[in-house]
Amino acid sequence: MGPNKQVAGLLSLQCQIEMKPIPPFKTVERPGQYTLFLNRYSFLDYLKADLEIHTVCCLDFTKSSTNLHQARLGGSLCENVMHSFTSVLGPYDNDQLFPLYGFGAQLDGSAAPSALFPVNKNMEPDCQGVDGLLQAYRDNLSRMKFGSLSAAPKIVREHIKDEDDEDSKEQEKLKNKQQETQNPFRENDFYQMIDQVIEDAKKAKAAGWFARKYFVLYLVVTGDDFDLEQTNRAIIESSHYPISIILVGVGSNFPNLSKLDADEKPLNYEGVLAKRDIVQFVRYDEKTEERSFGTDLLAEIPYQVCSFMAMHAVQPTTL
Repeated sequence: MGPNKQVAGLLSLQCQIEMKPIPPFKTVERPGQYTLFLNRYSFLDYLKADLEIHTVCCLDFTKSSTNLHQARLGGSLCENVMHSFTSVLGPYDNDQLFPLYGFGAQLDGSAAPSALFPVNKNMEPDCQGVDGLLQAYRDNLSRMKFGSLSAAPKIVREHIKDEDDEDSKEQEKLKNKQQETQNPFRENDFYQMIDQVIEDAKKAKAAGWFARKYFVLYLVVTGDDFDLEQTNRAIIESSHYPISIILVGVGSNFPNLSKLDADEKPLNYEGVLAKRDIVQFVRYDEKTEERSFGTDLLAEIPYQVCSFMAMHAVQPTTL
């Protein structure tokens, strides 16, 4: 049992001993660690209230991804990890539309690789259902030449300012720092996909209490050479929003990627700390057993959803 559940259990027991009603939410400050946002309601309670788990998939098409996409009996490693993710998280996605992105490929014979792109040739990221997601990958793989992200042009985004967020000053600091540092991409950078989901979450918020959406970004990465500072910055900004990130490292050696799964000590960028623990790192290779892998994928999502709702004091009835 993790420390979050232990603290929640002790608070519940204390309320019972003192014959007090259990409060719906409780905030526990812990110096040097994540603040605990405890929630009397369960993940299932929010799902029953029509919360949608909006799943977004992003695949590595850099030069290190050859093994990921290699055709095999029973499907490529990429097809297998996509199938595992959709079978576990897909049932919670109400509209069954799965955006599919990639990074690092030279598309349709282009000279320069793209830092981020919808996999579908029509540039529409949404795929209909699990079958549509896998089919979009298979139909478009031949368009991809695995590239070097260091040659990709930077992405210029229009900053969507979140006027109502109480932490907007911290987020503005993060965004300004991003704009100041225009370093070339590293070989396996994926922070640009995290920034895309942040923009989507801001748009959902503008539509009315996050449009009952909680975003789960499923990132499949094959290399460990990425901009750790920019990735920390993007994750820390994401922690303010209804976002969880599942990082799947396909291979065997990910010392940098595993650092992002900071379960106890918050990630720190320029003095700004992550509000919540939102990252789950899972390793995958040819020997990975699918059932245990699927369990690992879902392990932290229920708590991460409930902690976000507790942080904003949102009950299922007020979604």
